[in-house]
Amino acid sequence: MNILYYNWTEYAGEDLMKSFLNLGFVYTKIMYPITDYNRDSKFDDFIDSVIKNNNFDVIFTFDFFPLISKAAQRNGLPYIAWIFDNPHYTLFSDTLFNSCNRIFFFDKDELQFFTSRGLKNGYHVPLPVNVNRLDSLLGNSISSTSYDYTISFIGQLYSGNLYDRVNYLPQYIKGFLDGIIAAQSNVYGYNFVSEVLSHDWISKISEYIRLTPDEDSPLPLNNVFSNMINAKITNLDRCNSLYSLSKYYPVDLFTKEEPGPDSIPENLHIHGPVSYTDEMPYIFRHTKINLNISLRSITSGIPLRAMDIMGAGGFLLSNYQNELAEYFEINKELALYDSQTSLLELADYYIHHDEERCMIAERGYKKIKDNFTHDILIPEVLRLSGIM
Repeated sequence: MNILYYNWTEYAGEDLMKSFLNLGFVYTKIMYPITDYNRDSKFDDFIDSVIKNNNFDVIFTFDFFPLISKAAQRNGLPYIAWIFDNPHYTLFSDTLFNSCNRIFFFDKDELQFFTSRGLKNGYHVPLPVNVNRLDSLLGNSISSTSYDYTISFIGQLYSGNLYDRVNYLPQYIKGFLDGIIAAQSNVYGYNFVSEVLSHDWISKISEYIRLTPDEDSPLPLNNVFSNMINAKITNLDRCNSLYSLSKYYPVDLFTKEEPGPDSIPENLHIHGPVSYTDEMPYIFRHTKINLNISLRSITSGIPLRAMDIMGAGGFLLSNYQNELAEYFEINKELALYDSQTSLLELADYYIHHDEERCMIAERGYKKIKDNFTHDILIPEVLRLSGIM
């Protein structure tokens, strides 16, 4: 297997390339700054030259690049794009429907959405974890772990989200949207935001939030405004959860953002961002309760952060996600909450039940190691693509 891999400095790239070698594949990594995702003649010349001088079987990227799909189509190569981000707006390019594409989604709802728009070669595969790297860094003896943190969360707060910035909306529109935010904030496992944004409401909102149209990747306004609302709900989810928990226990937040204008609780300790490869896994392993508070636009799938926590041998307490409940046993391999009340109750319970918490972390780690590593999932991606 000879793979052309386009790397855009995504933090999962090194793990992917290590797995290619483990599986006995040959790969060529290319890095080239793309100035326009749809039109870039210099990139076209560059990638065509690379393809011409090699005998590749497939082109592979994390996320979808219209320019690379065009290059694959021109050169008669299959193109695998494993979607890493959500939302991911280049998926609205017409090049999504090129016959060369094999598009892999980690979120079943997103797969269903794009299939309903006409995508033929779409598949679902969860995101992978390099457990071997984590074991070499941390060891695999979870039961002997010492703890530096009681509760921790690593990630963005989505402060400065678009909804907060458009503070000029008429009161009747803001009241309607605030009502959606309040209602959806109390519901886990089903996202109805896009359903209640009718055509009439979209028209009213678009009078005040004007977007520059992209003729190559026309974005449905319902999708754009739904993501705006989901980002705001995520901001509230994360801030409310961290602030509520910090009333009772020390909470450590690792983020590149300021938490907001509210006074910071004494028990909420704010740190800067941490590295994906070294610092983050250490925190996961050495924290009693690792929080996953999903971005609300990920309506069913398992965020990579949740997989990384379990792959590092950390105990995962996550908001309810359909696919977490589908692939993992609740209260045996992870814990899921479906309200702010249950979040507080579960955190309190597992902080005070060390042995049970450790056993859950070990079982979650084993499930990841046995089912969700790169060396297991990459052959499945290639098999579904019809390449292996």
